[in-house]
Amino acid sequence: MTEPEEERTAKSEAPAQQGDAGRGGGLSPAPATPPPPAWAEETVTDSGEHRPFSPPPAVQQPWETTPPPPGPGSLHRRQPPAPRAEPEAGHRPFAPPPAVQQPWETGPRQSPSGGGAGVPPQVVEPWIVEARKNKAKRRRDFPMKPVIAGVIALVVVGGGGYGVYALMSGGDDGPGNGDPSSFADALFAVDRAAPSDGLDQSINAASAAGGTVVVAGSQTGALSPRPKFLFSADQGRTWHVAKVRMKDGGPALGRGPDAVFGAAGGWVALGAGNATENVWTSADGQTWTQTAAKPGVFTAGDVIEQVTRAGRGYIAVGHRSFGKSDAPILWRSPDGANWQRVTGRAIGMKTGKDALGALRYAVATGRTILVSGTVVKRKSTVAGVWSSTDGGRTWQALGAPTASGAFGDLHLAANRSGFLAVRRGKSGSARPGIAFRSGDGRKWEQAGTIEAGSGIEPLRLAGDDSGFALLAATADGREVAFQSADGSAWGQGADLGTGPQRKLNAVTVAGGAVVIGGSSRQTDQDYQLLVGSGGQVTPVDLRRVPGAVVTERSVVDVASADGRLVAVGSTNGRAAVWTSSDGTSWKRAAVPSVAASNQRQRLLKVAHGSRGWLAIGTDGRRPLLATSADGTSWQWQDPSAFAPHGGRSVTLAGVAAGPKGYLIVGRDALGDRESSAVAWFSADLRSWQPARQDGLAAEHGTSREMTAVAATPTGFAAVGASSTKGVPATHPARPAIWVSNDGLAWTEKEAVGPTGVQNIRLTHIVAAGRVFVAGGEGQAPGDRAVAVASSDAGNTWRGGTLPTPTGNAASFLGAAAARNGTITLVGMFGSWHDGDTIRWTSQDGQAWQPTVPQGPGLSGEGRQQIGALTASGGGLLGVGISTGGDGDQLTLWRFDES
Repeated sequence: MTEPEEERTAKSEAPAQQGDAGRGGGLSPAPATPPPPAWAEETVTDSGEHRPFSPPPAVQQPWETTPPPPGPGSLHRRQPPAPRAEPEAGHRPFAPPPAVQQPWETGPRQSPSGGGAGVPPQVVEPWIVEARKNKAKRRRDFPMKPVIAGVIALVVVGGGGYGVYALMSGGDDGPGNGDPSSFADALFAVDRAAPSDGLDQSINAASAAGGTVVVAGSQTGALSPRPKFLFSADQGRTWHVAKVRMKDGGPALGRGPDAVFGAAGGWVALGAGNATENVWTSADGQTWTQTAAKPGVFTAGDVIEQVTRAGRGYIAVGHRSFGKSDAPILWRSPDGANWQRVTGRAIGMKTGKDALGALRYAVATGRTILVSGTVVKRKSTVAGVWSSTDGGRTWQALGAPTASGAFGDLHLAANRSGFLAVRRGKSGSARPGIAFRSGDGRKWEQAGTIEAGSGIEPLRLAGDDSGFALLAATADGREVAFQSADGSAWGQGADLGTGPQRKLNAVTVAGGAVVIGGSSRQTDQDYQLLVGSGGQVTPVDLRRVPGAVVTERSVVDVASADGRLVAVGSTNGRAAVWTSSDGTSWKRAAVPSVAASNQRQRLLKVAHGSRGWLAIGTDGRRPLLATSADGTSWQWQDPSAFAPHGGRSVTLAGVAAGPKGYLIVGRDALGDRESSAVAWFSADLRSWQPARQDGLAAEHGTSREMTAVAATPTGFAAVGASSTKGVPATHPARPAIWVSNDGLAWTEKEAVGPTGVQNIRLTHIVAAGRVFVAGGEGQAPGDRAVAVASSDAGNTWRGGTLPTPTGNAASFLGAAAARNGTITLVGMFGSWHDGDTIRWTSQDGQAWQPTVPQGPGLSGEGRQQIGALTASGGGLLGVGISTGGDGDQLTLWRFDES
């Protein structure tokens, strides 16, 4: 911070304004409250009727499922922004790695319409899993969802809800013994020589209570992000992975928490990275339950800085960016599980003529809660502090300590003795840290000085009855951890070194030990956990903790031709291909590294034609294209033919090969606003010709996308969706179908969806002679797998819902295949977090016979998804994922299509 900035900040510590007109304490009466800033509309949200403003999300890829934006009419009116706060000295706001969803991730789902219409129809591929380091796996039970038992040959016609459901059972002895399904991690080798595990792992929060230390964060980069909790019962010397489950007992999925707080008998953690499943509670810090908050209580873009006990309940504080300002947010809960969002003037923290800015700290001792944050003046931003003695319902503004020229952010901690505050100070040209103590937050006395070189910048402060710890940065860019027993005498700081790719987000104190958490990035992002005391801090190698660190592995698609099976996906964050002659034993194929790319790569689709094999994928920024003559040795092709331009992004979503050549389809999007369907044709796998845009381009307010393509006897058929609201992947959509003789000129056909089903997005298509079947998902009002069929080679189309055993269970479509005149669709029913596999077969695409299979990776705990099908031997082979509570596993499923 420059000297003028320091002076401006120091001078701005004006006398505190009285928080309540009925309270005394020697504070001057507050002047009349000025008009609130643009974001200060009074809101108290604990129902699904309020959805605060959220900026548009990143464009959703065809293979991802992300929380979409709030629907029309649910956003606040855009107002002129409040004055932008000047950069604040000495505070490192909670800063986990950016919660940017990768193109292959799927997370907790919600409707793009923002209403109660359930979940948008999304692609439930690819099937990315984590290779578990601990191979021991308990035998699983395979509970059935309720089915209608019987022996009558009854077929479901046109998507009705009645039928007889056959059961298929299989053992769990592993692959290669004729079982219908088996776990298959051991068959698809990872790259043992790879420099990374391919996943991003971070620690975002830390807390300690009752002899237990907890650090919490996220693991991302796989199909399903997972919350991660680790605990120690011996002041950080040894660590264990905590058990985390959903409220219904299923595996916990989604991003992890941003803040955690522990107290005897009551732990709570909060996040904002999921649709609703953003609350975790625990009795001991070792076993956690993930629950859903009411819609709108925690939203994407919220920054949750700290949570603490408030009397018999809890409060949390944070903020979110709104234009050029930070809007304050306060959350209240009576029990740690049910939360209420409070914003704007309803927070009740008075600031006189100025505006309330971001809230940073919330600490408590006894009945007194202190919250610190920022106050936005006309030309500067200053520190503010408020107290409450009624659980955070009412607040009184207090004065921030200013002795020794203290300025900048006000960092807070508390223990039974009272409160500790740390700010930057002035001593000649030096800028040490200044510590202050107070019994109630009203009167502060200077306690001590924290020094290192020419000065420090306080970043995070924590404390317990054993003492306090401060994470700070020095003038030369190093990070240092200081400790003090009482806030007055601060020992020599532990030098944590420098790390331009390192972020230390969390600090806590446990019985005299300091625990610091964060992340570091090299080829991928890894946990950073440091533990120590007395000026010495040692890194903890979490790779030695069973279950803490896993290796990314995915099998996304599979195809067969000329007696060879080829599966594509990724391991260790890099593209991978495996081949097999029998579907039982698999060998890793040779795939060269992508030059000069540190991005996570994944192959997503594969097809075989007259010139060999073609696979498409992504590295998160650009399309990838690979070819092979025999499936065992692969070469990267120049993707310049698919390069985006003008700020747009190109997504390759589907591939097919037929007698006339190869076809790739996808979309060309401009952010989240609009997209065009795109296609490219090649006869030789060397040159690619773009399709004409007639009927494909975004025009007259309608966006389009292609998600899948199939070769037909006369050419090609492609499916996808269109929308008048924006990119169909993230907005309410209707089904779209196109046919082409040559892959270059396309004709859109009318797709008549099932009655009563809305927001349909088609994601699969297969052809069996003159019968074409397109599949996808819609809302009715919950998720429903649908099929739209044509019996006249794609000229006319009529749709129906696909039946499930319980009639009204949510269902999702994952894969499709056609063989010997039989069309097979495979999906999942139950719920997105805990669903079992279901198979539908048909000869004409109108009458569907459902089957509920049993076996490893098909039924049981968690999400059982089959993501791709291909012909193999005398039947079909499916690949997928079983997402259980102990980790994810690949699934192989062999079955006859009859």
